[in-house]
Amino acid sequence: MADWSGGYVTDIEYMRAFHREQAPSHLDLVCLLKGVAPPEPPEKMTHCDLGCGPGFTSALLAAANPEADFWGIDFNPAHIAAGRAFQAEMGLPNLHLCEYGFGDLAEGKAPEVPLFDYVTLHGVFSWIGPSERQAIVRFLEAHLKPGGVVYVGYNSLPMWTSRLPFQRILSTYGRFSRERSDRAAEQGIAFIKRLAEAGAFELNRPEILTRFDELLAAGQQRYLAHEYLVEQWTPMYHEDVAREFTTAKLDYVGSATLLENFVQLYLTPAQRELCEQLGGPAVFETVKDFFLKRSFRGDVYVRGRRRLSPGDQTARLRRIVLDLLVPLNELRFEFSVPVGKSQLNEALYRPVLEALGRGAASVGDLLDMPQAAGTKATAVELIGMLLGTGQAIWRIREADGATRRHALAFNAAVAARAVEEGDAFAALVAPTAGSGIYLGQAETMTYVQLASGVEASTDAISARITDDLARLGIKLRAEGKELESREETLAAVRHEVAPTLANWLPRWRQLGVI
Repeated sequence: MADWSGGYVTDIEYMRAFHREQAPSHLDLVCLLKGVAPPEPPEKMTHCDLGCGPGFTSALLAAANPEADFWGIDFNPAHIAAGRAFQAEMGLPNLHLCEYGFGDLAEGKAPEVPLFDYVTLHGVFSWIGPSERQAIVRFLEAHLKPGGVVYVGYNSLPMWTSRLPFQRILSTYGRFSRERSDRAAEQGIAFIKRLAEAGAFELNRPEILTRFDELLAAGQQRYLAHEYLVEQWTPMYHEDVAREFTTAKLDYVGSATLLENFVQLYLTPAQRELCEQLGGPAVFETVKDFFLKRSFRGDVYVRGRRRLSPGDQTARLRRIVLDLLVPLNELRFEFSVPVGKSQLNEALYRPVLEALGRGAASVGDLLDMPQAAGTKATAVELIGMLLGTGQAIWRIREADGATRRHALAFNAAVAARAVEEGDAFAALVAPTAGSGIYLGQAETMTYVQLASGVEASTDAISARITDDLARLGIKLRAEGKELESREETLAAVRHEVAPTLANWLPRWRQLGVI
């Protein structure tokens, strides 16, 4: 690693990814569901992604919200250079990418950086030491507007406890390795296995070793390097994060994972009673994590919490307009939660979702449907369940022609790049939502053809995809074997394209994705 790295991985770039939890609309929704006032809409909203990596989340949000300013800040010049090259390709005048360390920001060495309505940190809080965390808090104190919102995603305790020995060995191995970090991570895992075989009992944990093998098989060496090879690696309890944030006058609002804000889905009555015995919200959240098998928290804070009255909260939520996010043939009414299976009231939610399938509708109109009478359904519940299960999305605006054309240009370039690089997923702009949606590999390949002007027919698109696969040297697999002939490949592609056009294309059009 380079001397200026401070123990962080800098010889390979961080992965390009989009995190929906960082979208302003998503953070506003968390506030509203928890009865807290979100930031008042300014003349020009400002959003900052601290530790932005290559800046893809900021770029997508800038493309989805051309009326707002988005800033991405990272100390790695390679990240900023990559982000600026992408910005130049996409043409995003409202995106600002800067190379600064957290200490620079805290000491006022970035005079061009404005005050922000939203500041987000995804993962970075877990990969830095105490001095950098204190610098972030000082930056938030100085640059987050009163009423502004912070999202912080971090590795949480106690679930990471069993991985502590693995991280120490991998980090040490990486420090002494002369290989590039992704290769060092792979070799470090092999070294861990040899240690386990030699009797290092704390490293003989099949569930963790199996997970490493799965990540390696999926080509996630870069993730493993950035996650495990850093020297300042600090999973944290919620209470400790909340305590550090109090210096910046930040109050905890709720979880960026919407369903987690419905405690009855995550804790049994007995567990909830135990969580409530020791203290306030910070202790409750910390004790709660001892019952949950998840290793990452996404917390939302506000600088100056203003409680909404029940009437104001309900009125605001009823005005929210929703779009259906999934095809009607993929509606789900049962889903897994930590306490078991949760069942949506199908007598209410099926007609609600089918209504959204016919077009966008306000929450108020949905709750006024005859099927909602007598169900005692609330706006909080309806929004939380529909968006928390990923079946609906908040329509924050009508996208005009210029916005749609700009989104299409962005999406076409991103989707084409994902196909060329063999990515399993792509994140594209949904301009009506001011956010993004995820497409699987087959959907992305279909989208590329549609965006390039190919007619929306199964035959035409399947033929073009088959030709592209041959050009890229990609062979599909079916029933455990590679497909060799063009006819076999074409048949497999048609099997994916037909339902994509029938089921997903209407949703993409509704959201302005295409």
